[in-house]
Amino acid sequence: MHRLLRDVQSSIHNSIYVEPGDTTVAELLDRYLEDYASLSMGEKHRHRVKGLIDKHISPSLGSISLRRLLPADIQRLYARKLQQGRLDGSGGLSAQTVLHMHHILHKACDLAVRWQMMVRNPVGAVTAPRVERKEIRVLSVEEIGRLLAAAKGTQFLVPIVLAATTAMRRGEICGLKWSDINPDTGVLSLRRSLGQVGKRIFCKEPKTAGSRRSILLPNLAIDVLKRHRLEQAGTRQLLGEAYANEDWVCSHADGRPLMPDSISNNFRKILKKAGIPHTRFHVLRHSCATLLIGNGIPVKMVSEILGHSSVYTTQDVYAHVLPHMQEQAAGTIDRLLSREQR
Repeated sequence: MHRLLRDVQSSIHNSIYVEPGDTTVAELLDRYLEDYASLSMGEKHRHRVKGLIDKHISPSLGSISLRRLLPADIQRLYARKLQQGRLDGSGGLSAQTVLHMHHILHKACDLAVRWQMMVRNPVGAVTAPRVERKEIRVLSVEEIGRLLAAAKGTQFLVPIVLAATTAMRRGEICGLKWSDINPDTGVLSLRRSLGQVGKRIFCKEPKTAGSRRSILLPNLAIDVLKRHRLEQAGTRQLLGEAYANEDWVCSHADGRPLMPDSISNNFRKILKKAGIPHTRFHVLRHSCATLLIGNGIPVKMVSEILGHSSVYTTQDVYAHVLPHMQEQAAGTIDRLLSREQR
């Protein structure tokens, strides 16, 4: 009680006192989605955030008024969700999912303070769940070879080749048009990405300024793309007006763009055919980056190929490769300088 009184007195003294109201957590989260998320988040991210709010946060905290929301209420929510948060009753949510909920609540309450709906943010006094970083799964050169062999003759060979040789993201591959590829120089320009929510796909700007980039295609990718374009031209001629002539590189037989989720779903089948344990399509991006760094390509160059906003991001994500590079560097110095000592 004394602490609450001191907070109110301090707020009045600093001219930031907020008159207690009956706004609930659910009402705040609705405003967060409508007035903030709609302006600052991509559609897929916003859809994910709304799902966590509707399914997990609002049912537990939604009826509590902002003036009565305590750190203990939020901490209890996290504990319950970690233990038995899955909607099908099969156990708890992952620490990563609960951490995402923590970020949503923290930002929403931050906004409430700025909007003068709360005096302080109670999420700041809550302990967020710890997420253990998992070692990145990568494919070996031999596994990538088996994967390419298994994908031959399917419409998913091109996405797999592009991901494995250029480290492009799934959405970037789906958003690629023939006009983005210079046939004379072999340079590919990334200008857009396709996202998917449910059965609907949408075009979006590159993820960051660095994501809008150019990549020099290796000969393997150029050869596969040339054959693919010839096959596509034959199909277009065969279908005539029934062909959706929209210039997509990765498309269905009728020219419509491939859905990002269809690549992931069929990637599972191709993995199985290749005898490779299940993993995400994103593993090809990680595998490409790891191969480049592990074979001496400078981290800054790899960062530019990946489209990371900073080289520090690349160093953090691929820290597991750097010790091996240091061993290579030390060995190179030994070989060079030992000659001078002979």
